[in-house]
Amino acid sequence: MVNDWYRKTTWTAADEKDFAKRYESAKSGKAQYLFVQALSLFEQKNEELNKIALKLLKKYFKDFPNDKNERTGALHLAAQIYEGRKKSKKAFEYYKKAAEHEAEFPKLLIGAWLDYAVFIIKHKKKKLYSEAENYIYNQYDKMVFADHIYKANAVLAAIWKKKRDRKTHRYYKERADSAAKESGNQKIGSVIRDKRLDKMMK
Repeated sequence: MVNDWYRKTTWTAADEKDFAKRYESAKSGKAQYLFVQALSLFEQKNEELNKIALKLLKKYFKDFPNDKNERTGALHLAAQIYEGRKKSKKAFEYYKKAAEHEAEFPKLLIGAWLDYAVFIIKHKKKKLYSEAENYIYNQYDKMVFADHIYKANAVLAAIWKKKRDRKTHRYYKERADSAAKESGNQKIGSVIRDKRLDKMMK
């Protein structure tokens, strides 16, 4: 890949120097380079690399406050990093911002709306259950991937369970279970069941 300088999977002193040199000389695309590099490091599932990824995201937020193309992804990625570091308050803040930006620019959907809804349920933010519902219902008929269908229905099942509506709760629980069972198809992807989410919708 010609431009793999912004998709580094390691971050040695030489890596950092090379990225900085190429980034500074770039005449365009800098917002994308910061986000893609941060994402590439995050995908390595290493805490030290996550620290670098977050540093790159902070630079993105500071230097490109008006960028629209990478903003949902950058906000969502920051939320994931903070959640992984058990910084719930920060994770919530960024998931919310990511979902709001995604709603404002729906052509750039990455699923931030769903992860925000899942976060709300898992952290039992009951005052926001209706907001989680709205995000899901707005996308409900457009979902294609099994993982999205499973999570969305699991969230709705958990909410309707709290409402003590057994019939509606059972309907969404069955749809969540069905999506999980049917996963593995190349077109709809696979599902990794979330034990915490499963427990909340039972």
